[in-house]
Amino acid sequence: MVNATLAAGNSGCMFVTLLVATFDGSSNRLMYTRAGHVPPFLRRADDGAVERLNEAGGPPLGLVENATFRSATVKLGLGDELLIVTDGITEAMDPALHLFGEQRIIEAIGAHSTRALLARLLREVRIFEAGGAQSDDIAAVLLKLAPG
Repeated sequence: MVNATLAAGNSGCMFVTLLVATFDGSSNRLMYTRAGHVPPFLRRADDGAVERLNEAGGPPLGLVENATFRSATVKLGLGDELLIVTDGITEAMDPALHLFGEQRIIEAIGAHSTRALLARLLREVRIFEAGGAQSDDIAAVLLKLAPG
């Protein structure tokens, strides 16, 4: 309904990206869908591997009136970390107009503890931008599944 409302008469091709997720603490399952949003990063505690949650989703809201959006479910283990970022991070630009990208985020996840990750990631984006203007919103959420 939200997508259809935004798409109706949208001659300016304005759009919204969105990630919606619900977590079931009894089964440790995360159900999610994306509307053009950057796929979340999931770092597994057992081996440190970083997965991308890109199985679910559809186009950004407002672009395609009759778009469909798939959902997916992933089981989280104790110690797993889920990092959700906006495209203001992945699309931050340096003076030569290169994008910060997703690989730098994956490297940051592997190199930093949970407590330091968000602050370090923001510092790395600012260093990468080298004083250039921020071109989009920058937001990040980090969730870690801890023993109950």
